[in-house]
Amino acid sequence: MALQSTLEAVWLGLLLSSLLKGFAPRLLIKGSKPSQQGRYNMTYERFSSSLLILQVQTADAGVYYCALSQKSGLRAQSVTQPEAEVRVAEGDPVTVKCTYSVSGSPYLFWYIQHRNQGLQFLLKYIRGDTLVKGNYGFEAEFNKSQTSFHLKKPSVLGSDSALYFCAVSDTVVGAAGRAEYKP
Repeated sequence: MALQSTLEAVWLGLLLSSLLKGFAPRLLIKGSKPSQQGRYNMTYERFSSSLLILQVQTADAGVYYCALSQKSGLRAQSVTQPEAEVRVAEGDPVTVKCTYSVSGSPYLFWYIQHRNQGLQFLLKYIRGDTLVKGNYGFEAEFNKSQTSFHLKKPSVLGSDSALYFCAVSDTVVGAAGRAEYKP
């Protein structure tokens, strides 16, 4: 991943052990220079970032993502998905809740991850119309006063069974990279 001086690399891991418990990706390591945290080593080669996992174990099986983030301690942003699991019958409506906190104008995203696949983009809110129509019949409504961006579908299909991720940013700087470890 190519880096600019105002950006830092952020490595996230979605480990299989976490998937079974319904958890979202977890931060492994981040920074704008080579560093190590535990068994995770972030290196740079010609302004590119690489993740090296030392002493690889079976528990490291999962999907790893690299993203870019602004280098600034003043920007506070977070996302909360209060329900770890939402169960509905085929044909029923579904709502997957997401609330956010951000110190600027929010850019909001929903992603889906089917079993044994990478993240796929569903929809985004940047500005304008608060009701956003997305892929696969999903929609989300931006509610600034309640700081929410709930994902909805009027009639779910069996193929909608997946992990859903809500994301927020106060600027859209870009993202790149994905690696999988298969034991």
